[in-house]
Amino acid sequence: MRFPGTIPIGAALAVAAAVLVCSAGAAPPASAATRPALRWQSCGAGSDPRSQCATLEVPLDWSNPHGAQVAIPVARHAATDPAHRIGTLVLTTGNFQSNMDMVASGALDVFEQATPDLVSRFDLIGLDNRGRPHATPIAGQTLNCPSPYDPSVNLFPADRAEFDRLVAGNRAIGESCLTATGPFLWHIDPASQAQDVEALRRALGERTLSWLAFTGQADAAREYARRYPQHVRAFVLDEPLGPGSPEQLVAEDAVAKENAFSRFDAWCRGDASCALHGGDPAAAYRTLIARAGTQPVPAAGVDHPLTAYELGTLASYFLGQAQARWDPSQPTDGWQMFAAAIAQALNGRADLFGMLYQYAYSPAYYAGRKAITCVGSPAQRPEYARLRAQIALVRSLAPTTGGVSELWELQTGCLGWPAPPRPQPATDWHLGNAPVLVVAARNDPMVPAAVSTRVARSSTRAALLVSDADGHIAFSHSDCVAKAEQRYLVSRVAPPPAARCP
Repeated sequence: MRFPGTIPIGAALAVAAAVLVCSAGAAPPASAATRPALRWQSCGAGSDPRSQCATLEVPLDWSNPHGAQVAIPVARHAATDPAHRIGTLVLTTGNFQSNMDMVASGALDVFEQATPDLVSRFDLIGLDNRGRPHATPIAGQTLNCPSPYDPSVNLFPADRAEFDRLVAGNRAIGESCLTATGPFLWHIDPASQAQDVEALRRALGERTLSWLAFTGQADAAREYARRYPQHVRAFVLDEPLGPGSPEQLVAEDAVAKENAFSRFDAWCRGDASCALHGGDPAAAYRTLIARAGTQPVPAAGVDHPLTAYELGTLASYFLGQAQARWDPSQPTDGWQMFAAAIAQALNGRADLFGMLYQYAYSPAYYAGRKAITCVGSPAQRPEYARLRAQIALVRSLAPTTGGVSELWELQTGCLGWPAPPRPQPATDWHLGNAPVLVVAARNDPMVPAAVSTRVARSSTRAALLVSDADGHIAFSHSDCVAKAEQRYLVSRVAPPPAARCP
């Protein structure tokens, strides 16, 4: 099972601060005759003049390479120190965002500050994963899932009727995606995306590639390493999600979020800047969730009062945005905002939660995220008794946060999803014999460290680095991690065994 990753809530937090004060078989052998063509040109008005853009044409279905083709937008930012250029570095660092836009717009400030050698010594490539939005949407090649999110559907169904409604709602979203998007929907899996990147490598004329990927977007990089280890120079997978049964994954995620909340609670008790300082933050949160269970809380800009489940899901995003250690684009600490949001909601308004809601539950993001997840996941039979057992398990493991998490939402969101037109192969999580650095984060509320660690252990050649920093995506919350990732990508020197970033 795979799940998309990082949630870019920095902009939402900035507004809140003002309020306060991506399968078929292996690709066919490449030859000079089949080498894709890239025609580089300006990325347009307002783009970074150091970047160029092009379109990569690849088969819709890699098992039918001469059939229908799709266009994948790509941007390239040339190495700023060409005399010491190492090669090409693929960046897939956002969640349901355009990697092309990130490179084309020059939004590389965080990389230039945290890891300047990556900008100076690599041509940086932003290749849009299938299904992610593009600067200019391409008809039939961008996910269109018009069925909206329904807040009345209970993802912790209390009885068979609620369970049946959950399954029917998932099926409706899937069918709306298929009706609006067409066959493209069934070809947004990690294997197809990995083969797109192999086509890009051939088009660039590179013998090998380097790759920096975060969380959900690490799926395609992992699949590429397994299929094409001979073309891997150095890959970094920052908090990848990996193997595990649905029960194991949601249990580990429940424990991870409960741990993150405990750390938030301890910080708040000891820091006078916390809006809940001097009280009992965990008790305050439990009170809020209990109240919202019977009387949802109104929020500005949201068309309905926020339910207990929605507040619990959005709490993960706040917890995941602990202050970035070096990134000035993070205007405020997510933990401070979380405490203020709880205090505000206890007083009858959930406006701070609502600012995150407008991103996380927007139609373009929510349904598309679900589609990418469900298409790339092994199908699950919608079994009521099994789900009830999972509910009992996660609630026992997470007495404060209740087992509510993004992984829970994404897993339950695939129950009843329409089946693809042909059987999908079982996911092979082995990394292959490729040089890969995997980073796991012990205190991330959204990606359990145990899951990322299993990815690293799937290969005897993979190195593992463990981060103790709080927050989601270790690169963004630990200067130690960012430097270690840069060192590995530049020199291919792995951290020593059992290495940790405090």
